[in-house]
Amino acid sequence: MIKKSADKLLQLINQLLELSTLQSGGVILHASNTDLVPFMRGLVMSYRSLADTRRIRLTFRADCRSLALYLDPEKAETLFNNLLINAFKFTPDGGRIDVAIQRRESSVEVVIRDSGVGIQEDELPRIFDRFYQGRAMGDHNMGGTGIGLALTKELVELHHGTVRASSTTGIGTEFVVSLPLGRAHLGETECVGEQGPPLRTKSPSSGERPAAAESHTDDRRLRGKSVVLVIDDDPDVRRYLRDILSADMQVIEAGDGEEGIHRAQKMIPDLVISDVMMPKRDGNELCRTLKEDLRTSHIPIILLTARAGTENKIEGLETGADDYVVKPFVARELLARVRNLIALREALRKRFSSERLMKSAELTVPSMDQMFLQRAMEVVDRHMSDDAFGIDDFSREIGLSRTQLHRKLVALTDCSARDFVRRLRLERASDLLHRNAGNVSEVAYQVGFRDPSHFAKCFRRQFGVPPGAVHPSV
Repeated sequence: MIKKSADKLLQLINQLLELSTLQSGGVILHASNTDLVPFMRGLVMSYRSLADTRRIRLTFRADCRSLALYLDPEKAETLFNNLLINAFKFTPDGGRIDVAIQRRESSVEVVIRDSGVGIQEDELPRIFDRFYQGRAMGDHNMGGTGIGLALTKELVELHHGTVRASSTTGIGTEFVVSLPLGRAHLGETECVGEQGPPLRTKSPSSGERPAAAESHTDDRRLRGKSVVLVIDDDPDVRRYLRDILSADMQVIEAGDGEEGIHRAQKMIPDLVISDVMMPKRDGNELCRTLKEDLRTSHIPIILLTARAGTENKIEGLETGADDYVVKPFVARELLARVRNLIALREALRKRFSSERLMKSAELTVPSMDQMFLQRAMEVVDRHMSDDAFGIDDFSREIGLSRTQLHRKLVALTDCSARDFVRRLRLERASDLLHRNAGNVSEVAYQVGFRDPSHFAKCFRRQFGVPPGAVHPSV
């Protein structure tokens, strides 16, 4: 209860600070050319699960397939989220919320209409005032602070637009946000150029995927881009997530849990984001399957759901999920969680790469990963002196394809399969030399090196000293 209250207080403080900064003129618009239709469709559809759980009919329509508009995507997301949250707050279960985009001659209107409790006519002129709460809020015990709509109005005006509301008590409320087309209304410091910023960019159509996404995944890994698998049965939500992530990461997609499991096993991504409610295999089942599979057990998984109850979270976490995000979510928050999980995995990988592999049993890692590394070391150990032992033999004995073995080892230890075998051989050689178990040439042959001079070069590269310098006193 303390944590929940503290989170609400933090959100309120942040809104107050943002509102105060806006009203003092301290916030600058960073508008970029954005396709409003997919931007709004993805945002609205991120509320679909919440609508389903409350039996609210949520619709989105646009009178055009594409509409270029200069927006600051982060601020636009905040203002439209505020209006959508408001609509859900005051719409009873079984009600309706409709969102529409209507193009006018020199502007575009975004209309958000609900079948909620409505607002008294004499209160309409004041609903955008800071801290104002109408009687409908108190009458229905809906709570509120009077900050959301005031912040929305400031953000709309920052975009040189207008917002108006109309309402009928007991029937519902309609908010209309009008934003100017073109860029003539923007000052020199308000426009960041033609290309969309990292948070949102113009995207392909709903069913379209980036060309050759799979075939170049490893190349992009080499260029430093993490690979994220997004799994959701709604193509608009997938596109919304892809737009959030694609500036920093390579995104691959799946349309249901079954396809998601297949693609995760095939591609071995760096992270998985999955909806919970999906056809064929739901998110909890997907999470459990991936965490129990040797190929994918190391992959961090974020579950997305509209069910915010403690029991729902516990159910998701018990399947092995690494994080749990409630829909609708703030793009920046999700992006921060994704980056944090990838950074944690990277830190663990670096720790492995700096430690002796033979001591990896001492590291605290998930049990499936621990078992895999122990098994991999046992396979190499059995063939330690066999100079003909290759990666095909390694992958066959461990039961993974060559590609899966490579990706798993890179994910855990930052070593390719070939480097993994070499490191184990050199570590064994170091132990043998410390125990005076033979001269350099004899030890080289014992650990599977045909050429003692090549062994000496590899040993120096690994430990920084020549093998001849290693003796019991070192």
